[in-house]
Amino acid sequence: MSVVTKRNIPITRSNKQKLSGAISKISVDSKQSESEMPSSSVQGVVSEEEISTEKKVNESFFRPFLDSIFEFDYVDGIAIYNRSGDLVASRNLSDARRFVGVQWKRYFAEHQTFVNNLGKDLFGDGYLVTNSSKDSIFGFNSTNSSGFQVEKTKQFFIVSKFTQKHNKYDAYSVVGRFANDIRYYGI
Repeated sequence: MSVVTKRNIPITRSNKQKLSGAISKISVDSKQSESEMPSSSVQGVVSEEEISTEKKVNESFFRPFLDSIFEFDYVDGIAIYNRSGDLVASRNLSDARRFVGVQWKRYFAEHQTFVNNLGKDLFGDGYLVTNSSKDSIFGFNSTNSSGFQVEKTKQFFIVSKFTQKHNKYDAYSVVGRFANDIRYYGI
């Protein structure tokens, strides 16, 4: 079965299987390297090689999605973070490195105060949350006509930002569809 999104990115089960295979290979490689470690080594320490391999898999997986988002200039920048707050992939988001380590899941908690403070905490004064749901938070700054969006998937948080040259509904829509594509893969 193949589904095609509005951006004409084919989403197939084989793509999902390729990603699962790559992640499985990383898991197998890391288990093998752990078994080869001397008993005096600290368990749970991730080698630079494992981090580099995982980063390459993530970047290559997300590259077609990010390319399609920027094909029509819907947003200024986008970044993808894992559940630990580590940067997985980004494109044109100047704040991407600054957001490393942010506990994104707290903004999706039941407590509305955290949700309402997201725009101010991350982007500064004037950025107000205009709408939120279980998996999405939208914000806008009416003084400079720019906005942001944070999407939650099973394993990732997707952060995007746009300025006045973009239509905010196009920006919200394209990033929302991107998040739905990621949710389709179950990740």
